[in-house]
Amino acid sequence: MNGDATRSTGPAAPPRRPILLVLIFALAGIGFAALAWSLAADAMRLAAKGVRVEAQVVSIDEHGRRGAASYTPTFQFRTTDGRVVRERSSESVSSKAEIAGGRRVAVVYDPDRTSNVRLASSVDAGPGVLPWIFGGFAIAAFALAGVALFKRPAAPR
Repeated sequence: MNGDATRSTGPAAPPRRPILLVLIFALAGIGFAALAWSLAADAMRLAAKGVRVEAQVVSIDEHGRRGAASYTPTFQFRTTDGRVVRERSSESVSSKAEIAGGRRVAVVYDPDRTSNVRLASSVDAGPGVLPWIFGGFAIAAFALAGVALFKRPAAPR
């Protein structure tokens, strides 16, 4: 036999799937979905079971810079069982005017966990757009995992 003959090495190996890539996209999708659900569930829980009281703004923490600042107020309020608590808001706001220091504002807090407190206007507005954004990221990550899993490998040359 001359050296031009092709040797058979047995059955063709199954195409390799990029399992690591699929795993990364699937885990990212799970993470984004969990984050979206957590944000939405927290807002819905406050809307359904939260207690509305009047609170005093005792301090304001500023975050960010160059015109993109957000503000996180700390409230002092009396719970339904008579305790006076001081809790930092679980949500930042973009306007410092509505939470000016010393001002009295309506807040909603979770009676089981007083650290979950927000401005009543924020609770009334609903969960907002952030859960939808993270939900979109979750769908995109799952779609990319599906593409990576079911993509046909290129034919060998």
